[in-house]
Amino acid sequence: MLLISSNSFSSMPLSDVLEVISPHFDGWEITAEGTLRLPDIEKELSEYLESNDMLIQVHAPLSDINLAAASPLVRDAVIEEMVLAMESASNLGVEVMTLHPGFRTPLYRVPEKVRERTKAVLRILERGALDRGITLALENMPLTFITVGREPWELEEMTEGLDIKWCFDVGHANTIGTIDEFLKRKDRLANIHIHDNMGKDDEHLPIGEGNIDWKKVLSALEGYGGNFVLEQDKGMGDALKSLEFLRSQALLPLL
Repeated sequence: MLLISSNSFSSMPLSDVLEVISPHFDGWEITAEGTLRLPDIEKELSEYLESNDMLIQVHAPLSDINLAAASPLVRDAVIEEMVLAMESASNLGVEVMTLHPGFRTPLYRVPEKVRERTKAVLRILERGALDRGITLALENMPLTFITVGREPWELEEMTEGLDIKWCFDVGHANTIGTIDEFLKRKDRLANIHIHDNMGKDDEHLPIGEGNIDWKKVLSALEGYGGNFVLEQDKGMGDALKSLEFLRSQALLPLL
């Protein structure tokens, strides 16, 4: 199934977001922050879902969230916010929740330390997710100075021994040149993010406006059993461009 996600939705009222999504997509991956912080919208969203057939997934809060936070107080607050999101997600019947690894800071510049601290928090979150029937999916990151978890072996290191799947972000992998490596690990995937770029920056372009070979990618993912999430930071205008490209290239049946 094809879902939509956009950071632009996080500054919109819930009712407005639902109105623009429902005519075009099977569901919505909610970035659970801003106006869409999940505990704050849980009641209204639950009422909507009682009479509307929309699939809901969740992207964990990310703007103020660092799983590798140096301060114990901040780290505890991060865990609390993530658990609150999981509780609301469970109440709404959500089955998959995507989250980002921790990121590098002035104190923790060494990627190995960031991955180590991320895994320690993932162990805690894993227990909460399993208790609530939620699958966590750790997302691969784009090429930036602060990111870890860019390559498959890094996600493997952070999730080894844990009941945590991966979210394969195709656009992120394109900035690293690791799309083919991730495609070989489709057995680990519980979620897939799709958007385009030219291979250098995480531009979140409409599908077809970058240099990703989408026919190759989507064909290689045959047999993947999860959902695809179209991520378009600029909102529905770019999302509709992506849909038009996918239709014109006869790629929608692959999703």
